[in-house]
Amino acid sequence: MGAVQTILREIDSGVITWRALSPIYPEKHVFISTRSGLAKLIQQIRDFADTLITVDKEFTDIALEFFRKEGYA
Repeated sequence: MGAVQTILREIDSGVITWRALSPIYPEKHVFISTRSGLAKLIQQIRDFADTLITVDKEFTDIALEFFRKEGYA
């Protein structure tokens, strides 16, 4: 079996992800940032949150339209 090679590289921000034995939260994520990368990481998190809000609104609108068509709303 060959030797394992470790490569280190400096980054401004990153995410550590691992699987946990939890039915509620199957994956854990830890965001890590240097001081110089913090503004970029915050913006990425804001963009992701905005996307989640948009997707949630679109899903709600589609669900309401479906229930209206089916006579439930």
